[in-house]
Amino acid sequence: MLDNQRFVVVIDEFDGIPKTAVRGFLHSLRRIYLTRSASQCPHSVGIVGVKSIAQLDYDRSVSPFNIHDEFALSNFTLEQVRELLGQYTDEVGQALAPEAIESLHKQTGGQPFLVNRLAQILTVELEIPKAEPITMEHFSNAHTRLLREQNRNIQHLLTNIRRDPRFERVLMEIISYDKGVAFNLDNEVISELVTYGVIAEDTGGLCKIVNPIYQFRIMRAFKQPVNGLEREYLPEDTRAGFRDYLAPDGHIHMQALLDNFKDFIARAGFRILQIPDTPHEYVGQYLLFAYLDQFVRLVGGNMYLEVQTGRGRIDI
Repeated sequence: MLDNQRFVVVIDEFDGIPKTAVRGFLHSLRRIYLTRSASQCPHSVGIVGVKSIAQLDYDRSVSPFNIHDEFALSNFTLEQVRELLGQYTDEVGQALAPEAIESLHKQTGGQPFLVNRLAQILTVELEIPKAEPITMEHFSNAHTRLLREQNRNIQHLLTNIRRDPRFERVLMEIISYDKGVAFNLDNEVISELVTYGVIAEDTGGLCKIVNPIYQFRIMRAFKQPVNGLEREYLPEDTRAGFRDYLAPDGHIHMQALLDNFKDFIARAGFRILQIPDTPHEYVGQYLLFAYLDQFVRLVGGNMYLEVQTGRGRIDI
């Protein structure tokens, strides 16, 4: 039946298959390859996974490494995102504001799942009338929903960054250190985080989180309980809580809000160093993130990262 057919096998989630099952499979592939038959079956095998064959820990007698080729799927460029959403506009007739498309690409870094998930929220779940264009206000609502939801991609991210306690330290160094962290694939931790699609190399040779959405979720995942210190965020003479820091037109009195954070640090004193499982050098950033997060939630706003960097700078 297969004499005139080329049979191709594609296996997804390959690195999740038990090693005992894969070992025999790879031996079989090598035997087929060594026959050099024109009608060999299967003609080709494609395996899809986080890691390449060379990174998987199998016994050396299998030795598949000299017969495999591999390629990685790159993230979408801005032009590709424009083309993708342009196809939607051509089919449905609903336009997207250019700034909404640019923000979608900037926030996702072109990561295919995040691009498509944000597009799904915008074009389907928000139920925007098709006669109306999709605006930046719509994008902000969709983006906030994505930041707060659990989905398969985010679950994979959170699972992967918790695989090794060393990952938290390196990721927080990338986020917190002004000098940055050198991108070095010979470093086991950095190599693993690259493999999991969490970090990449920036133009200056430093590590960076691959997109602002991931960075926000990483910071939130590693945010430790502050042991009741949040009860001292505000001074005793506060009348309306955090709303004291909002102007009547809804704008934030930012300097006053940050001055109060400094006063909070003084009120809390040495107790800020007693937050469990938090390196002292990151305490300030943990506390500021928790403080702003609570402020935003209590006043009914949204917080997200504008641009990710590898030099300890965060635009919120």
